[in-house]
Amino acid sequence: MKYLWMNDIRYIFQKRKKLLLLFATVLMLSLWLESYQDRSFYHFICVSLGVAFNHKSFEWLELLAYLFNVVVFLFLIVDVYMKDMSSQLSHIFVRMTPLQWFVKKTIVFSTCMLFLKLVEYLLVGLGSFLLYRGDIIIGDCLFLFGKDFLYILCLQFLLLASYFTFQVWRWDEVFMIGLFVIFMLVFDKNMVYCPCWKLGIGLMIGWTVCGIWIGREAKKLIEGNGGK
Repeated sequence: MKYLWMNDIRYIFQKRKKLLLLFATVLMLSLWLESYQDRSFYHFICVSLGVAFNHKSFEWLELLAYLFNVVVFLFLIVDVYMKDMSSQLSHIFVRMTPLQWFVKKTIVFSTCMLFLKLVEYLLVGLGSFLLYRGDIIIGDCLFLFGKDFLYILCLQFLLLASYFTFQVWRWDEVFMIGLFVIFMLVFDKNMVYCPCWKLGIGLMIGWTVCGIWIGREAKKLIEGNGGK
């Protein structure tokens, strides 16, 4: 467990530090652009983070914030899990079973995502303090933080489940990407109003499918990612 902690934390903050810096820069830029609008604090935060995106009535800044927020975190889960599967699982599985690795990896990864989301919202809080002239409501920030984290975690594990399914069933890559794009188009993109039960079910389905593939088809997954 300690190895997974140190390995993942070092990888995210050393190998992907440029991506994280870009993410922070875009976040602060969206806050700065939004500060020129006369809005309530709640709307100010929602637009800057893209957490209340509505395709029927949206602003381009809100759409870009949503896409950037989602894409960065979806990239991170595939990147971090595939890192182990392409080069390190043969060593890791000497000490634990594939399913044990997946459970421990999920705990480590989810904690890392929680930390990154916390940093994101602290930056939003700092930016709001410096740029926003109205009253800052802590309760709103905590509510948005919880829904945002659950929403991103749900999408991350649904994507990972799709990726594992593609690897095991040897589906055409273009077909797999097309399916996920269609899913993203129909999936609720408003994090604020997306029901928690829907996110919870999606998260459990994604995590369970991943666990089944890891437990039964670990060898195929390792070979599919160039591992040994």
